[in-house]
Amino acid sequence: MQLVTIDDIKAAADRVRDVAVHTPLVPAAGWADPERPLWIKPENLQPIGAFKIRGAY
Repeated sequence: MQLVTIDDIKAAADRVRDVAVHTPLVPAAGWADPERPLWIKPENLQPIGAFKIRGAY
């Protein structure tokens, strides 16, 4: 099995740069333990309303 490299990740980021919208990380304070914060990445803010755009591209 070949592992993903940092160069693979950078190349993938370059491919979706003009297509995917940069989405923020939102703290989910009501659901998390104060010592282990929980963050949500709202990928539903993508133009198609789903996270699938990154994987499909």
